[in-house]
Amino acid sequence: MTSAEYHWTAERVAKITSGRKYEIAPPEDAPFLRAIGLLSSNSAMPADAVRKYVQINHMLELLKPPLLDLRGRHKNLAILDAGCGSSYLTFLLAWYLKHKLPETPGQNFILVGIDTNQRLIEKSRSLAAKLDLEKHMHFEVASTADFKWDAMLQRRPTIAEFKRPQMVVGLHACDTATDEALGLGLANGADILAASPCCQAELAGKWRDLAQSEAGRNHALAPAFQAPELRRTIAAEMTDMMRVLLLRASGYETTATEFVESRHSPKNRLILAVKRGRYSQEAVESYLKLKAHLGGCAIRLEALLGDDARQRLFTEGSR
Repeated sequence: MTSAEYHWTAERVAKITSGRKYEIAPPEDAPFLRAIGLLSSNSAMPADAVRKYVQINHMLELLKPPLLDLRGRHKNLAILDAGCGSSYLTFLLAWYLKHKLPETPGQNFILVGIDTNQRLIEKSRSLAAKLDLEKHMHFEVASTADFKWDAMLQRRPTIAEFKRPQMVVGLHACDTATDEALGLGLANGADILAASPCCQAELAGKWRDLAQSEAGRNHALAPAFQAPELRRTIAAEMTDMMRVLLLRASGYETTATEFVESRHSPKNRLILAVKRGRYSQEAVESYLKLKAHLGGCAIRLEALLGDDARQRLFTEGSR
């Protein structure tokens, strides 16, 4: 009996899961949980790790349906984590695909993580080796703004069978990095986009500048433009609404969902977009009306849309 099997009685598992059936749970997933720092050396889970444990399971619960759909439709499944940071989500998905799904002959998968922090990338590479996931994981030092999937394949011909990422995720990518992650997914024709935004400052910054103009001082939202706390909070909510509308305008069925209770984490919104190919004219019109209502300020994602979506925006906006 391993230390994890000895420690994790049914009562202890029930305590941290609140009786729910989680995909990732000790003792069977102890190697993964220990590797990402959620279990101590004696296999116990520190109190401050429980929040992260609940968070990753809720995230997986939301991503599981589209992930299973992709796994069933693609011989070679590729997932890109744009701005992977410490790679919690990257390793979660890799572990799930390898250890939780029945192995199908002829199928393969890869998780690609990119980040500008070389130290974190090197740490993730070491962790992949420790978890025996090297075959299924690739990490590069790159920014979401500059990364090119095709260029990566040229540098790494051993993974050339993965022609494009079918899924692009971005967990807690700060400010416009979320837009860059979503734009990267759009540019590569990803079937699934998933982002958990963080620190949306772009729109608030534009409002701060607008507040100095006569138009801004006379605007209906002038009180918000001029109040830093209100400006940040309202701008963050409106940024995510604009993202949802732009993704719908690009042919994605898009939702914004709380993936862990706000008492556990203030950064708890998951924007999940599934490509349906039905471009929404209603979303185009709604985005333009919202943009006009918010002082005519665009967000970064607008500039990263595909040609078709941008043409619809400009055509509608010029009427």
